[in-house]
Amino acid sequence: MKTFTNEIRVCTVYTVSWDGSDDLYVGSTTQLLKEREKRHHNQLRAGKQWPLYKRMRLATWEDAIFTTIHQCIVADYKHQLRVEQRFMDQLKPNVNHARAFNTPEITKIKKAEYYQANKEHLRTKNKEWYKNNKERHDYTRQRWHNANLDKVKAYQKEYREAHADEHKAYKAAWYQANKAKQSTASKTRYQANKTAILARQKVKVTCECGKTMSKGSLTRHKKTCKGAGTCDKPKSTCECGKTMLAKSLSRHKKKSCPLRSAPP
Repeated sequence: MKTFTNEIRVCTVYTVSWDGSDDLYVGSTTQLLKEREKRHHNQLRAGKQWPLYKRMRLATWEDAIFTTIHQCIVADYKHQLRVEQRFMDQLKPNVNHARAFNTPEITKIKKAEYYQANKEHLRTKNKEWYKNNKERHDYTRQRWHNANLDKVKAYQKEYREAHADEHKAYKAAWYQANKAKQSTASKTRYQANKTAILARQKVKVTCECGKTMSKGSLTRHKKTCKGAGTCDKPKSTCECGKTMLAKSLSRHKKKSCPLRSAPP
């Protein structure tokens, strides 16, 4: 944002009008109005195509009437634009091609309107930019992600909790729609990395119960593991086929065995 170095800066709000016409332009400057007129004249001769200069070309330069309508002290350029916009709202000039100042709410609305009106063009332009700047985009995105990791994790956790059922249904539907494709991809990946996978599964690990086994057997073992110190204790297999600690066999037969006798 442009800032002023002087302690006091006077803003002049002016109009440009033409005799015999309702056309009106509203502008502002912190220069003397005569100096601003000279800048307008130079821009007109340089071929600027803004609506103000197009209107000036319909007549002569001398036909444009510059009039001061307000003067006040401003703190910075943003303040100057707010003052100018106040008079634009009052006088409703038809030659200005844009607002002087937009509030955040108006800016948001205008961006949304512009996006809806130019959606396809913007998508094409963004895709082309990404194609030409992929490395730069990915680097910037990754750097931002690393700098805001806690914020990202908190947002992702909050989103997952708020959309848990929806996410679960989406994953199930996606899996059913891509089941064959995923199966083929898994087999292909396994064949391409078979040696590394088998080597990783053969690595010896120790369960919390103290039993040592290959890493590939750990998941199956945990389904029957009862915790620390239980795997070395004697086990028994019920007639129903279930294996458990020997001391639990009697209770199992009385309460949960599917082959237990029906109560009298």
